[in-house]
Amino acid sequence: MIEPLVRLFVSAAAIFGVYKLFARKKLIFISYYHDADKHYKRLLTAWSANEKFSLDFEDVSTDISIKSENAEYIKRAISDKIKQCDVFVVLIGKKSHKREWISWEISKAKKYGKKIVAIKEKRSHASPEELLSAGAEWVYGFEEKKIRAAIES
Repeated sequence: MIEPLVRLFVSAAAIFGVYKLFARKKLIFISYYHDADKHYKRLLTAWSANEKFSLDFEDVSTDISIKSENAEYIKRAISDKIKQCDVFVVLIGKKSHKREWISWEISKAKKYGKKIVAIKEKRSHASPEELLSAGAEWVYGFEEKKIRAAIES
């Protein structure tokens, strides 16, 4: 008796879009070149926060600088964030392929077996070498619908 009621409730919730209230948000780590691509990172988080968009996630990236000059400590802190994410997203802008930290973060995501979504702002941008063998799901262009589909698949 309860099972048909649950199915009915889930169907109604899906129809009315309230499933978002009950679903656990995906934990996303976003890797990007801060100086050149922070506006894309901010747009992703704005879409997630805005009810008019379907993209919905919890950002577990390290946006604030880690107060240390100790590279090993910084790497441990970032590694912990990558370990806890469900999906590792890398934003590929014009200069991303030259950023050592982005390549290092990609290598950690691969090591921990994370799903990797690579978002290329423009197809002409070079990709970080580490990403080419990562089995990433690629998104070309910066469109909420395509990005959401890649994260949710």
